[in-house]
Amino acid sequence: MKRTGIRLAAAVAVVAVAVTSLSSCGDSGAASESRSLTYWSMWTENEPQAAVLKSAVADFEKDTGIKVDVQWQGRTVLEKVAPTLITGKVPDLVDHTDDKLYPTLAQPGRARDLSGVLARPATGEKEKLSDTGMQRYMGQLRKSPDGVGTWMIPYEVLSVGLWYNGADKDVKAPATWTTSWTPAPP
Repeated sequence: MKRTGIRLAAAVAVVAVAVTSLSSCGDSGAASESRSLTYWSMWTENEPQAAVLKSAVADFEKDTGIKVDVQWQGRTVLEKVAPTLITGKVPDLVDHTDDKLYPTLAQPGRARDLSGVLARPATGEKEKLSDTGMQRYMGQLRKSPDGVGTWMIPYEVLSVGLWYNGADKDVKAPATWTTSWTPAPP
C-alpha cells in the first residue's frame, strides 16, 4: 500500500481565560498583581513536552518571583475547563491546539486579549515578544471574533500527517502539495 503524506502545522498555544484574575488587570497581566497564576496544560506530566515546560516554568518563576501552579490535565483539558467557566474558578492560562481553543474559548468570547503581552519583552529578553520569530505564525491564526484581539500566543508548532491509499481508484492525488498552512474557518 502506497502512502503519501502532507504536513499541516497546528499551533499549540497558551490562552488566557477571560473569567480569571486576568480579566481585572491591564497589559501587565494578573501575575503582577497576584504574584501567582494557574496553568492547565494539555500535556501529561510524563511526556517529553512537560519536561520542556517544567524548565520554562522554573525559569519564569526564578526571573519574576511569580509562582505558577501547573496542572497536567492531558488532552481533555478543555473538557475540564468548559464546565468551570460559569464558576469563575478557571485557570489563568490554558494550552491546546488552536482548532480546539478557538471554538471553546475565543469564539464565545471567553479568552482575554493578549495583545499587551506581545508588546512586552519576553522574560529575561530585551526584544518585544512581537519581534521574535514566533511572529511569523501569528498571521496564520484565526482572528478573534471582534477581528482585532490576539486571543492566543503559539509556543510550539506541530505537524499533522494526512495519508491516503494511492491504490484506491476513488481517491485522487492532490494536484499540488503546498507548504503553507491556513487554519480552517470558524
